[in-house]
Amino acid sequence: MFFIYRVESSLCTLIKHLQCSQSKGDDGGAAIEMKNDIRKRKLKMKTLMLKKLKEKEGLFMMGARILKDDYYISKQKKLELKLELEWGKGLAQKQEAQARLEELELEKDKPFARTRDDPELDKMLRQRLRWGDPMAHLVKNKHYEPILPELGDNEKMKESRFVIPQDIKKRIRCFTKSIWYFTPGRHWDGVDRSTTGWFTSLFHS
Repeated sequence: MFFIYRVESSLCTLIKHLQCSQSKGDDGGAAIEMKNDIRKRKLKMKTLMLKKLKEKEGLFMMGARILKDDYYISKQKKLELKLELEWGKGLAQKQEAQARLEELELEKDKPFARTRDDPELDKMLRQRLRWGDPMAHLVKNKHYEPILPELGDNEKMKESRFVIPQDIKKRIRCFTKSIWYFTPGRHWDGVDRSTTGWFTSLFHS
């Protein structure tokens, strides 16, 4: 916008000089020279404008004028779409969505009607948890804890330098309790880093 303003100001000054020369009663030679000079400057400015527009990937060629902030926001959105990292959502949720899609793909080839003798339907009904079921603890034992070692091993995750081991570690040694009863996470290395034994003395008392 500053470039266009400079072009307009320079043209205005030239036109003023031309009008002054005509009003003074010159023979007309100076006026013709001034007109040729204005024409040359216009062509020069047009070529510069076209060059700048080509460098900016035709931003103003479509006829719609946008603000500078909107242009940078649109550019940032394009970069975010390119860098679609794997830690944008939870890895477990992505695994569930992928499993759901695979299940739908398998269901497409199956017949629409299902009978009582269908083994998959029988298995699904047997594993369903019902309120007040006295044998529910037997069903719960069949569902093991999910282990996600393969989800972090990805090229996009390595590029983002955000790799956390997804193996679920078991707590082997005991930990000191705090007043908030927070238990250490699954990536705890087992080292007790408490400053003093104040919490232990509090619990013993």
